[in-house]
Amino acid sequence: MSLKGYEFKRHYGTNKQINNLTVKRINNNLFSAY
Repeated sequence: MSLKGYEFKRHYGTNKQINNLTVKRINNNLFSAY
């Protein structure tokens, strides 16, 4: 796991309004972009 991915998850993980599915989709897009 990249540091950016960790920081991204840590930042958005605290936002209860974002559901896990959306977070997973965004993370997948980030990792596939690199």
